[in-house]
Amino acid sequence: MAANRNEEEQLKHNGTSDSAVASSSSTSSELFARLGPPLNDKERKARERILADRYDVDAWDILANEAQLRPVSEATPIYEQLLAIFPTAAKYWKLYVEAQMVANNNDATKQIFSRCLLSCLHVGLCVYIYICCPSDFVDCRSEVLKDVSKNQIQHWG
Repeated sequence: MAANRNEEEQLKHNGTSDSAVASSSSTSSELFARLGPPLNDKERKARERILADRYDVDAWDILANEAQLRPVSEATPIYEQLLAIFPTAAKYWKLYVEAQMVANNNDATKQIFSRCLLSCLHVGLCVYIYICCPSDFVDCRSEVLKDVSKNQIQHWG
């Protein structure tokens, strides 16, 4: 429960309000309707918890783990909703990028890579993605990392 409140406070501190998140993405119930029925009881319970408290980190972790079992086309809406609610959560960005890389979706991986590095100021994640991205991403990585450096300097001074 304390983790949920800390995430909520962090989101408010970062200037992301509940209404901004809702307007930038579909509601959890709409997302779940698009996904169809839950794959198992564990996922069903996690969805119910999220409907009751959209910042239930433990329930989102369960859903993120379940997303890893789905094809990337079915998992993408889950990752997008996760990142709409927790835009600075490096672990969710990492899972999303890895899912696209495993599916060999190079264009999607590049786009997510760029979004990730610009929204999540997590040095370990930046290094991980930089090292793990395919070598044909060299131009993309260099350009994005320059942007990241500029953003981090502006953000941190």
